Amino acid sequence: MRHDFLPLYLYEGERVYLHSQSVGVKFGPSEARRFEFFLKRRLEGHPTDDIPSSLAGMARREPGIDIGASGQVGGAWGIASA
Repeated sequence: MRHDFLPLYLYEGERVYLHSQSVGVKFGPSEARRFEFFLKRRLEGHPTDDIPSSLAGMARREPGIDIGASGQVGGAWGIASA
């Protein structure tokens, strides 16, 4: 059995945020016009060392870190993000 330690916390500041699995920096004048850079932990695999027979022959997947950017723009019609 393998255990992943995942603390549950949340900080949402005006320019920086910190969640259980991600951290990011926000730029922009408002929520409707914003650009951000982030790091996010990706959990992969399964919590046991024995590979199930249904996954036989597949490469083992390990946790990783994603690096990314996102942006959003909005108006009276709503908010679009990418």
